Amino acid sequence: MLRILLVSGFCALGLAGVSGAGAAANPVQKENDRPGDVSWAARYASGGAIEGYLSEVSLLPGGTLHLHVSTAPAARYRVNLIRLGWYAGKGGRLVGCWPSCRSDKAGETQQAPSQDPASHMASAGWPVTDTLAVPASAVSGYWVAQLVLTSGPQAGRVRDVPFVVRQPATARSRVLVQVPVNTWQAYNPWGGSCLYRHPVCGQRATGVSFDRPYGWETPLQDPIHWELPLIHFLERQGVDVSYQTDADTDADPGSLLRHRLALVAGHSEYWTKAMFDAFDTARDQGTNLAFMGANAVYWQVRYDLGRRVIVAYKNSPDPELDPTLQTVRFSELKPPRYECELVGVQHLGGAFNHMTDDYIVNPGAIGDPWFRQTGFTAGSIVRQVVSGERDDLAPNQTPGQTCGHPMTVLFEHPDSNTNNLDAAKALRYTAVSGARVFAAGSHEFAYGLDPLSHPQLADPRLQRFMVNALDDLGRPAPPTLQLAATGRRVRITTTAPPDPRITTQVFRISSGRPVRVTRCASADRCLDLVPGPGLFRYKAVSVDRWGHSYETFAALRIG
Repeated sequence: MLRILLVSGFCALGLAGVSGAGAAANPVQKENDRPGDVSWAARYASGGAIEGYLSEVSLLPGGTLHLHVSTAPAARYRVNLIRLGWYAGKGGRLVGCWPSCRSDKAGETQQAPSQDPASHMASAGWPVTDTLAVPASAVSGYWVAQLVLTSGPQAGRVRDVPFVVRQPATARSRVLVQVPVNTWQAYNPWGGSCLYRHPVCGQRATGVSFDRPYGWETPLQDPIHWELPLIHFLERQGVDVSYQTDADTDADPGSLLRHRLALVAGHSEYWTKAMFDAFDTARDQGTNLAFMGANAVYWQVRYDLGRRVIVAYKNSPDPELDPTLQTVRFSELKPPRYECELVGVQHLGGAFNHMTDDYIVNPGAIGDPWFRQTGFTAGSIVRQVVSGERDDLAPNQTPGQTCGHPMTVLFEHPDSNTNNLDAAKALRYTAVSGARVFAAGSHEFAYGLDPLSHPQLADPRLQRFMVNALDDLGRPAPPTLQLAATGRRVRITTTAPPDPRITTQVFRISSGRPVRVTRCASADRCLDLVPGPGLFRYKAVSVDRWGHSYETFAALRIG
């Protein structure tokens, strides 16, 4: 008599699956053990008193930064090199200064830019004024070259020039964060133009340049203000994480496959075709994805001049003849690429000036493992984490699916006015490859994760939810497991996810301890000889360089 029992295993391990708890500290954990310094969060200078930009959007440890700085009127300044992170709640660490932390240098007033008459693009074109070496020991992350005035009426005030330090390809962190620099520039009004018709920008351009400062007058307008809460959370939790920009993904699409989870930070509205293709490919090969903002993957853009210019004709005629490269909404391409096919949700309504709202825990999802030990109950409210701009399901979806993917709605905000389309959803779907994709549906979801930047909204329940989510998303998909027996011979068949980075391991659980089954004729077929009649339990896991999947269990009774 043979009876087979199957059960899937969800083993809540806290952050063990993501941070490597119990193992050697990862680079981010070691970095955040260093003393932080709150003095980096200084008041911004105004009126162009000091401003600058970098020739590099990102670089590797040991690389060289080329700064272009202007002071108006001429004044003295220094450059502080700062890495942003948790640092025991300080939020940043001063890594070094140029020329030194006790000296400064004379600045000059650079020429005001002129717009290109055809594209209305503004590019500063200033000379290199400072060359700084990033330490070879630099840990991947969000960094700032902070320009500090040391003379004049605004002495002590600063301007931040953000950049990203990438991780060497050989290091391969478990989690990768993609930094949305394309969207930073799309909304950057410096020089009198951006990709929008808006009084702040002045003129809508068909191209924007990285060769210009960021035109924000306060830190609250800074392009990373939506991303800092996420950075703080990830680094506070000790997640094995590294960072790269939109341009890095475009240049090296295969880089996503060097990580188990690719996470998109903040407002990531502007993507190239190569970026969309890279995320599609990574998901279809088993890489988990998380979109931590809203309105992602909305406009297609192209790069020019070595990825120093973003081309976006948007609603104007695009001279590009290849229809797959037209700079229109992805949903308007021919054939269309709907963002919900990748993200799971899409932007339908809401705007920056729309009031923020609460998320409500979907009662139908409260038994989901991501809600384990959170303290959430059906209908629990998470205050003020739904941004004015928010995402929802695409219209006319099959119940239980989003753009063809089986999904679970985790949080939702109801549509209180159908004319405004102000509904929002945070959900997870599972791709054919077994990859899980999470979409927060809101720019401000991470506000609930960070007691440093948003202490009034930080919610321990949501923090625990995200710990559980990262634990799952930091793992490969589990294999299937089937058992059959002839006498004392147990034939074991597994089906692994379509992921070249994993192997499958099978164990018989003997006296409560797993014993590896090693008699395998192939990667998916093994044979075990059991000692006699009885109930025999097995488990299978997918194993990658970062750890293993949740277990899949099966049991059979012989005799």
